[in-house]
Amino acid sequence: MVRGDVLNILIVGNINWFNLRDMHIKPLINAGYKLTVLSDVEPDSPDYIKGVDFIHLNKRRFSIKGWLYMAKQLFSLLVKGRLFEWKERARVLYLYQNSLKYLGQVNAIQQDKFDLVHCHFLTRPACITLYLSNISLPIISTIHGSDLYVSAFNTIVDRSYIELSFLRSTNIVVPGSSEEELLVKLGGASKKVVKLPWGIDTSFFTLLDSEDSQELLKERWGFANKQVLLSTRNHASIYNIQSIIKAFSSFSVKEDTILVIAGNGEQTDELQSLVKKYKLIEMVIFTGRLTHNELKELYQLSDVYVQNPLSDALPYSMLEAIACGCSVVCGELGSIVDLVTNPELNEQSSLFFSGEGVLNDHELSKLLTLAMTNGRKKYFSIKYQSVIDNNYSLSAYTSKISNIYQSLLKVK
Repeated sequence: MVRGDVLNILIVGNINWFNLRDMHIKPLINAGYKLTVLSDVEPDSPDYIKGVDFIHLNKRRFSIKGWLYMAKQLFSLLVKGRLFEWKERARVLYLYQNSLKYLGQVNAIQQDKFDLVHCHFLTRPACITLYLSNISLPIISTIHGSDLYVSAFNTIVDRSYIELSFLRSTNIVVPGSSEEELLVKLGGASKKVVKLPWGIDTSFFTLLDSEDSQELLKERWGFANKQVLLSTRNHASIYNIQSIIKAFSSFSVKEDTILVIAGNGEQTDELQSLVKKYKLIEMVIFTGRLTHNELKELYQLSDVYVQNPLSDALPYSMLEAIACGCSVVCGELGSIVDLVTNPELNEQSSLFFSGEGVLNDHELSKLLTLAMTNGRKKYFSIKYQSVIDNNYSLSAYTSKISNIYQSLLKVK
């Protein structure tokens, strides 16, 4: 380590993003690192910045470098005949206002306080500012999914910032082989790529000790004698929950089955209307927002977890469901392929998947029927838990990312 026995890391991203706080900040604090979080949004709660220093990007000012970079982007749009596309121009102006105007504030950061920088989500405004800044520390960038799968194909502007992140990053961490392949195809150097699957808290998301415990939990939730099909993704268009409702409407063995749709989002009203349209009101339950403990209990009592997003990398929710013993229905999207083809995991759990990345209604309904007929595996295996711990635990992830930090400092 550079300064005594305390490694000081600048974490860049959205402080309010649950995955960043709980999966990438808290474990590092617990491991003894000193963290400073650089974010373009203020924390929703004081608890979010407990144990960390916090820098809020809030000092906009004119920057010659920022203005020149914006001019370069506008010229590039002109050359490519895209200058008059509203989406492209709007993105240029948005990122100028919300990234480039903060360059002065980032350049003023006392970088000799830190050993390295870890950016989360390539096209986050705070990360873009960092990539354009004068910071000369080693930079690790972690790709989370839609920053490659969506942003890279959304606008030319986003693509230019992604290419900049490839240049500035010393290492680029991806959750699996699919992201690695796409990153290299987009121009990222393969020698910089580190494949590291996400980790979840396997001391919290665990198997119940028996089938009786599962039945008691179902009774407590009012789901006695029911098979439970669970969806936990946010109610947003990218997660395609409509397809799950449509497939469930034609699901051939749903008499004793309920579909539980957890959480909320911008599409909640639309999803509830769809349930009414298909006359499923008695069989579909919307839970609203849940506590962390309630979410765990839902995983533990459910028989099958289902998801069918339009874009994904390696979803935490699927890992959490598997850790709690759910069977899983999904398409092979992103690095879910690595997950469902893991021989150790396949031996221990029930995974029902299709080579289609996004499942059509018929394929999804067929897989749901197969999964609900077979149910979750009717045993509670110590070996099962060890497979999850060794491959997808937060402690394993934190240990491996720590090794990456140390290797960077040796060649600094």
